[in-house]
Amino acid sequence: MEREIRARQARLRLGKKCEQRPRLRLRPLRRKGAMASARDTGAFVPTHPSATRLRHITEVPPHLREAFQAVFAPAFSTFNAMQSQVVDKMVTQHESVVVSAPTGTGKTAVFEMAVLSLFAGYDGQGKGHKAVYLAPSKFLVMQKAQEWAAKFGEKLRIVEVTGDTSINNSEMAASDIILSTPEKWDSVSRKWKDAENFVFSIKLLMVRGSVVWCVEFC
Repeated sequence: MEREIRARQARLRLGKKCEQRPRLRLRPLRRKGAMASARDTGAFVPTHPSATRLRHITEVPPHLREAFQAVFAPAFSTFNAMQSQVVDKMVTQHESVVVSAPTGTGKTAVFEMAVLSLFAGYDGQGKGHKAVYLAPSKFLVMQKAQEWAAKFGEKLRIVEVTGDTSINNSEMAASDIILSTPEKWDSVSRKWKDAENFVFSIKLLMVRGSVVWCVEFC
């Protein structure tokens, strides 16, 4: 009998503690989607792919058309549903986004839209700006550096910063696109006050994950 009374008193005390705890309110998204805005996850929920109008690669501001055709036309002439939903955010609104989509769905093109937009179609307006690309492994960094050197190398200076490369501060300061791993970039940027002008020249951060990729306009 005494044991039952003690157990009942313990349950009452536990109930009172639970009532005193703040309650979390969960607000579900209105639609399920593959992407969400990095600034407000409830602000951008894409429509179903079948309801998306596919955009032609020339449906961008005039100063970007030539660059878009040079980069994308060899592979395709129309963006897919995922790319079509973010192209305006990349080229006109400059809005940061998080993209979650399976491998092979064209997430790299979203990064390339942002790069082309930042450097304004290579017309000089992006002079002095820098973009940083982070990938989880040195192999992916090397792979993307080679790919982008073929696409952008004539117009933009690309440097690879990993544990296998020796790049000094002056070379990074003279670059346009820096490709690195999170660990190496952490060691490079930790003493940012020693290179304040260099850090503040970074206007675009691209982070590649396995499925989730992030584009942040700074």
